[in-house]
Amino acid sequence: MVLMDDNFASIVNGIEEGRAVFDNLKKFIVYVYSHNWAELLTFIALVLFHTPLPLAVVQVLAIDLVMELPPSLSLTVEPPEPGIMERKPRQRGSRLFDLGALARSAYIGVLIGLAALIFCFQTWAQAGWSLGATSISDQVIYVQGTTVVLATIMVGQLGTLFATRTNVKSAFSVNPLKNKWLLRAVAVELVILLAIVYVPFVQPIFMTSAVPPIMWLFMFTIVPIIILFEEGRKAVLRTFLLPAPTAVVKAADIQVAAVEGIASKSFVVRAPPIIMPLSVIPGTERAAHLAIDLGKHTGARVIFIRPPPSLITSGTLKTLEARIKEFASGEVSYEYINVHRTPGKSDLLAQEDSVIRVAKVHDLATVIVPVEHRVLAHAGWAQRSIRWLRDLRDKNIILVHGPSKPVEVPVNRPFRLLIPMIDELHQGPFDLAGALNTGAIIPFVDVVAARIL
Repeated sequence: MVLMDDNFASIVNGIEEGRAVFDNLKKFIVYVYSHNWAELLTFIALVLFHTPLPLAVVQVLAIDLVMELPPSLSLTVEPPEPGIMERKPRQRGSRLFDLGALARSAYIGVLIGLAALIFCFQTWAQAGWSLGATSISDQVIYVQGTTVVLATIMVGQLGTLFATRTNVKSAFSVNPLKNKWLLRAVAVELVILLAIVYVPFVQPIFMTSAVPPIMWLFMFTIVPIIILFEEGRKAVLRTFLLPAPTAVVKAADIQVAAVEGIASKSFVVRAPPIIMPLSVIPGTERAAHLAIDLGKHTGARVIFIRPPPSLITSGTLKTLEARIKEFASGEVSYEYINVHRTPGKSDLLAQEDSVIRVAKVHDLATVIVPVEHRVLAHAGWAQRSIRWLRDLRDKNIILVHGPSKPVEVPVNRPFRLLIPMIDELHQGPFDLAGALNTGAIIPFVDVVAARIL
């Protein structure tokens, strides 16, 4: 692997892109095979029940070689599915067309095929046909029945198209406008379908006949049915068959008024970001100093969550940010996110919620939280004050407290021992110990713990 930009974060982007390509090819396969199963079902009905041919060969070609091309190709350029980076790596022997893809395409195709046959048989029944009869006296009604099969398969594929945009997450979690080719492909497909069904000089080529408008209402009922079945399958998959992933929140979902960034040209990102809420709690400045030094030490950019105006005065905030600028000294990249006031929620809860949302966007992020000393000394205060951190139990969390008044520490004062308490070899405590020694900011720490039970 060659990193053209000297940035190890590019590896993550490459893995995400690779997973998205693999996913999209599987979606393509499921989509294409589902209409093949529907077509196959019509020929099975011909053989088993000796019905007239429900779908002409030229109509099969119209589906496979004309109408299905634009939608199937639009699936290959789908953006990465939400939560794609939370999954475990796939097995090396994983195949694009496996038993799961076969079963998924089969049950969708059978649903569409059954609906197509039911609507076809209802159309033929108008000419007195019944199951067991091998021919239909009225040729116009016969052609109309085969046209209904053709149209139902294509309408059903619209449901398949939207349902297969995701493999695990709900299809409703993905914006249809995110894939600019999707709606264009659907429009092209519908235009071709309507031309085949209703344009007089095209009808003889594809052996079609005009379908009554009311029939389209019945055919389109298959779309929500397919989506409903697929949503049920994905819900079962997420609930019972996959490990619970970290909740993913898109950056667009974060309630922020603005993002202001201070970038350092010499700074190279080598680690997940550090996130810290600003507050008036004693120790906030110390925590900010630690965040900046840890960012320098590990190569992580720092994200500060500003509190709503009710929680801090503008003067205090400006002073704090001036100190942060002084700490950074142009050697680390950092940014500020402003919290929106949320109706029905206190400003403090809004800030805590914003920290959670931002942290969940980034895998392996570190969250630094300034707290009062009593929070670390008494379980009751901890339960009341930092209970919200339970939602970030998969993150690296550093709690920092400070005295009510700044304490000047002589430069030559020796540091007390930092002991990483670990049951496995975690690098995090050592990085933190190094940052503390480098910045000389927290001289009274005895223990750096990898895990607190």
